[in-house]
Amino acid sequence: MTVCGVTDPVVVTIGGVLGEGERITADGTASIDRYAFGVKKARGMAARRLKITLDIVASR
Repeated sequence: MTVCGVTDPVVVTIGGVLGEGERITADGTASIDRYAFGVKKARGMAARRLKITLDIVASR
């Protein structure tokens, strides 16, 4: 992931994958430390670690 010009790998945990015909859906989560990307504004108002939820759909 690249934020504010800083690139850092992010581990995504896949919760499930479902194939239906020519379509595949998946869901996952990741935890991002915004300080690692230099995003330090709003300290005390926003959490340091943010949880991201992904819903992915792919089709042919």
